[in-house]
Amino acid sequence: MLRRNGYASIASTMDPHEVCELHLKNRYDLILLDLVMPGMDGFQVMESLKEIEKDGYLPVLVITSQSEHKARALKAGAKDFVSKPFDLVEVLARVFNMLEVRLLHLKTRRLYDEGMVEQRALLTAKAEISRHAIHLEQVVLERTAQLREKIGELEVFSYSISHDMRQPLRAMQGYAQALLDDYGESFEPEPKLFLQQIKSAALRLDHLIQDVLTYSNATHGESEVSSIGLSEIVREVVENYPNLRNAKIEIDPSMAPVLGYEVALTQSISNLLANAVKFVPSGITPEIKIWSEPRDDCIRLWIQDNGIGIAPQDHKRIFEMFSRVHSNEVYEGTGIGLSIVAKSVGKMGGHLGVESELGKGSRFWIELQKAELP
Repeated sequence: MLRRNGYASIASTMDPHEVCELHLKNRYDLILLDLVMPGMDGFQVMESLKEIEKDGYLPVLVITSQSEHKARALKAGAKDFVSKPFDLVEVLARVFNMLEVRLLHLKTRRLYDEGMVEQRALLTAKAEISRHAIHLEQVVLERTAQLREKIGELEVFSYSISHDMRQPLRAMQGYAQALLDDYGESFEPEPKLFLQQIKSAALRLDHLIQDVLTYSNATHGESEVSSIGLSEIVREVVENYPNLRNAKIEIDPSMAPVLGYEVALTQSISNLLANAVKFVPSGITPEIKIWSEPRDDCIRLWIQDNGIGIAPQDHKRIFEMFSRVHSNEVYEGTGIGLSIVAKSVGKMGGHLGVESELGKGSRFWIELQKAELP
């Protein structure tokens, strides 16, 4: 009957004792098992098959004429039953359905096994990531401790520079000035020039040390940005810096507030304004215009001057440390002022730039996050 309906791989036995051995060898997809057999009934065969099918799935279709055996067989693990006498259409339908279920079971089992392999791999990866995370955390803690130690050493070094190393420089300036004041008239021109150069060099080195310390401190200080009124801080800088009093300065009173560090922003604005009054042609009164404009969620502060201007090829390098466009004989300075501005603005999460041409003045800008109005 089965062969006539297209099933080609079929085996049979009249000995119930052979079923388990044959199933171990061939791994049948469906076993049609009679329940009433001599020497070993179908229920005993199913118990033996359970030792083979460890996943609990018995591909058994039982054959019985006793209605009370049907429920018992299903409880014992059979997947379906066929009643005697046979109905050919029913038998073929049940066989077909059983094979479909068996194939789905095998596919599900394969997917489950593959999933378990992937899960084990995932668990292994998670364990490895966790191990690396613990190691990384330990490294971060060690590096942080080392960094704090280095910062402490730098702070001690900065203190030594600002107090111990600058003291001899101030002494050099003082003694040179004393000699010039008390004996300057009696000195020949050359010794007098040497004393003036000693005083000037000591003063320049003292300014350089102060600027280096300021640049170093620009990386430390406040940890959280706060709302700062640009108009207020600009006016405060203008009013408190004596070298700005001879300049004509126009300040927009309606500038919007920004997010930043007050000390860092004050230092940045004062350095830009100091440059604006310093780098002007001889005999020209410095004229400075300060205003702001919105840029998406930022505010751009502009500082415009009527100075000597900057060549386009120098726009980038003027923000580098110790970079100077003019010699010290023409315009005094240490070459650190704009690098301090760049460091401070970067620390506040902002941007810095310049628009300038030689002989046409300069327009420096600082762009910071806009602060919410109270």
